[in-house]
Amino acid sequence: PGRHIAAVITNGPLAMNKPVFAKESAAAVDLGALPEWNLDDLYPGMQSPEYAADLVRADDEAKAFEEKYKGILEGLARGGGDKLAEAIRAYEALDELMGRLGSYAGLIHAADTTDPERSKFYGDVQEKLTAAGLHLVFFTLELNRIDDKVLDAAMRKEPLAHYRPWLEDIRKEKPYQLEDKLEQLFHEKSVVGRGAWNRLADILSRFISDSLVALAARLALAGIFFQSGRTKVDGWLTLTD
Repeated sequence: PGRHIAAVITNGPLAMNKPVFAKESAAAVDLGALPEWNLDDLYPGMQSPEYAADLVRADDEAKAFEEKYKGILEGLARGGGDKLAEAIRAYEALDELMGRLGSYAGLIHAADTTDPERSKFYGDVQEKLTAAGLHLVFFTLELNRIDDKVLDAAMRKEPLAHYRPWLEDIRKEKPYQLEDKLEQLFHEKSVVGRGAWNRLADILSRFISDSLVALAARLALAGIFFQSGRTKVDGWLTLTD
């Protein structure tokens, strides 16, 4: 009784006398010209013909992959495994291509998250890669439907034996996988999941000052105490038991 808990903490390890992300601290140090990633080994630029062509190729090859292999993987495994290994190699090449595209877009965006052009580029690429990836969702799900004895027999010899560690890792997910349509839905919605919220936070940070963020944090802390039912409001930002 009589003890005051202030939302604006002025003492102790949680003291917030100044905004945590004070702009003046950053402005006080002149770091000069900072180094930038050289991504030319990946692609010449965001608008380069090479990048645009690979985006189209990833989508086209993903569609062709699904059309060629969906529904026949167990038959390929029963046929000795050579053709299944061929399918996995094609999947591996596609995964590498899409990973290259996604890595480039992610690094470009990370270099300056406040640049609207980079943010749009990153978001557009993620959307296109997600759409292409929908055609590949079936592959690991169908691999896990292959009879254990059939797959084990096929993995005993090359070339499928080369992929045994990867296949065994995939099989560990078998108890947790959902129906194809649900897995596709989760994949499709991933573009508006955590990544989208992160991009939104980057955009908002350009318009909301650090001081306002600090004030919001203080008000949130006051709200926690208020909602606990153990305190009452005493003044504007001070709470009392």
